[in-house]
Amino acid sequence: MKNYTVQKGDTLEGIAIKFLYRSAFAYKIKQANNLPDNNVYPGQTLKIPEAEKIEAREYQGFKIVIDGKELNQTPPATIQNGINTIAPGLEFELPGEQIFDFIKPYKFNKVDAYFDNSIMFSGYISKIVNKSGAENKKIIEAHGKSHLLSRVNYPVSSYPRTFYNLTLKQIFTKFTDLFNIPFTIEQGAEKLAGEKFIKVEIDPEQKVSDFLIDLAGQKGLILYGDSTGGIVLKNEYVKSDNILNIENYPATAEFNTETIFSDYTCLKNYDSEGNTQVARDKVQIDEFIPKVFQISKMQKESLKSMIKKEIKTDLINSFKLELDLPYITDINGNLIEINKQIYFKNEKNQINGTEFIIKSAVYRFTAAGREISIDLFPVSFLKGEFEKFWE
Repeated sequence: MKNYTVQKGDTLEGIAIKFLYRSAFAYKIKQANNLPDNNVYPGQTLKIPEAEKIEAREYQGFKIVIDGKELNQTPPATIQNGINTIAPGLEFELPGEQIFDFIKPYKFNKVDAYFDNSIMFSGYISKIVNKSGAENKKIIEAHGKSHLLSRVNYPVSSYPRTFYNLTLKQIFTKFTDLFNIPFTIEQGAEKLAGEKFIKVEIDPEQKVSDFLIDLAGQKGLILYGDSTGGIVLKNEYVKSDNILNIENYPATAEFNTETIFSDYTCLKNYDSEGNTQVARDKVQIDEFIPKVFQISKMQKESLKSMIKKEIKTDLINSFKLELDLPYITDINGNLIEINKQIYFKNEKNQINGTEFIIKSAVYRFTAAGREISIDLFPVSFLKGEFEKFWE
């Protein structure tokens, strides 16, 4: 058992993540120090219990089940999901001789991944790849059920292809019913999902997933696949309690201004000395103009809303903040989910303490242990406040 002096900004959950790798273990620190509640204060000395040895419990609780049969030896696996990706993904590898025991190529092999009795992934195997440089090894890729939407176009024979005076909910229901995919509208998104489009047209070459993501974006909503293979429509910004408070955890932060200058954000940029820089070369005219016409078919004044969306997307993508953490859960013990708020501060990177949205989450289960990588962007970006985050 070691001692730790509480620093300014520390929380009991944050200390538990730092030393015990899971915020849910805050109760162990509380018990070890006979604390009456979860409050701690700067200068306070706490006894920290020993952390569980992750290596000793390498795959305990994690399992992959293919068509109802559990793998005897769980291979290294990666599970990932992100905002506007529609389908979560799973990747793992197997010895070649196990392929035909569990996986039949050209069949719809169902695959589920569990950890600590929580379902982390549910979907179908979509690809089998020979691993370069490794004898008799195969990489297996799987996607959530809603991966169907990412692969198909609206059937050419289906009419009408142009819809008038339909709500976002009605349009989504039409397509999710067609492909038998569960569809959920979360609280806070119902009002926008109930607004009507004057006119919506789906291009014969347009993927259904791109079409639905586009429509959701026009209403200020986001769309992505959940762990059970359905799709979820959520508000872009829903105020909620932090799922985690993390202070001064190692992070990779990047801000790339080159990505935010283009003909639709500004034609000219002035430097500190008053020199003019024209940003025309940042735009791909042959890609941008067709997109303008395609989107403008969908909604009145859609060109204006599309440009705003493009600017916001560029600004969000120009800022990258990635945290590599041990396997953790939120303060309630649930899996880390995308589009949830997190409080993060890092003095080394000079990132001021602020609220971030989890843009993507990647779980990895390997011989070295279990970990999660999360990609964040500031909540204020979604509110139209694009100030910098380090001094």
